Amino acid sequence: MARSSTTHKTKAPPQVKTGSSAATKTETSGRTHDRRHKTPTEQHPSRHTVERSHVTSKKPISHHRPVARTSAFAINRQSKKTNRAKAWRGWLLVTLAIAAIVVICVMTASKLLQHTGEHTSLSQPDSTASSSADKPEVIESLPREPTDLAKAQERLTSISSSLEQTNFSATTVIKLKVPLYKQTYGQSCEASALRMALAYRGVTTTDIALLNQMGYDGVVAKTVNGKLIWTDPHKQFVGDKDGDQQKLTGYGVFAEPIAAASDKNGRPAEAKDDVQIDWIVSQLYAGNPVIVWGVSIKISDTVWYTEDGATVNAPLRTHTRLVTGFKGDPSDPDGFYLNDPATGTEKYWTTVALKTDISKGIKQAVAVY
Repeated sequence: MARSSTTHKTKAPPQVKTGSSAATKTETSGRTHDRRHKTPTEQHPSRHTVERSHVTSKKPISHHRPVARTSAFAINRQSKKTNRAKAWRGWLLVTLAIAAIVVICVMTASKLLQHTGEHTSLSQPDSTASSSADKPEVIESLPREPTDLAKAQERLTSISSSLEQTNFSATTVIKLKVPLYKQTYGQSCEASALRMALAYRGVTTTDIALLNQMGYDGVVAKTVNGKLIWTDPHKQFVGDKDGDQQKLTGYGVFAEPIAAASDKNGRPAEAKDDVQIDWIVSQLYAGNPVIVWGVSIKISDTVWYTEDGATVNAPLRTHTRLVTGFKGDPSDPDGFYLNDPATGTEKYWTTVALKTDISKGIKQAVAVY
């Protein structure tokens, strides 16, 4: 039985081989017939699967991986294009923003330069400050300044009416916080008073700068054909800033050039003739410091002539102070607070004292708005 078993095993392979051969032929003929209709994947599905998954096998004929690589490359390329487009858009937006800022800056600078040029044309019509006769023409040359002045005067009118309706007591004090300055030169009290008023308005300057803006030449008086010839204080500063009034080597300046110099520093000002106490009170209540002309010690009045034939009546030892406040009822104030440039100190004068001092001077005042 053992040999029979061996024989059976020996004979079995040929049978299997014969059967396999027949089956192979049958399959071969079937495959030959089916190759015309089936795809390579359908013909050898198992072999195709093994070859794709085995690392050491021959490189299969793939119908999908090249497509995947091409698709990834296209996506990557498209992504780079998108990123570049975004970068260009970003740079374009930044460039446009910078250009817009530059345009705005240029337009602003142009307006400022135009405004400065107009202001200069108002403030400097010639080498000297304008007189009261010339001032209407100067005002017409620049609308902004008279507009500011008109607004201040309109407000002053409303303040004056409110003063009549408000109840005050004898202890009421209206006082502006104006800094104290001492005059730099012997005859620069007017410039120093204006400097304090401008400082109160936030404008910093010097006595000499203001003198130059008023018109300053330092020329002393001279006699021609028996007449005393000097410059006009209604148009410019007269004489040497460190001169002497009695010796007619230095004098000072009147209200019109002071108002013009204030205008040149960006603050409209009003020159007032025949000044009265109620006008000063209204200005102070509206918040406007007032420059008044009086005297230090009244000696005498003198007369000289200008080169164009005008006559100047001028009190000797004239002096200018800045009024910063008052005490009491505005309709009948008890007194006033003044900054004196001669000493650089604050003083308190009764209303009678202030009226008396004004009457001895040129009876002018300047309110700085």
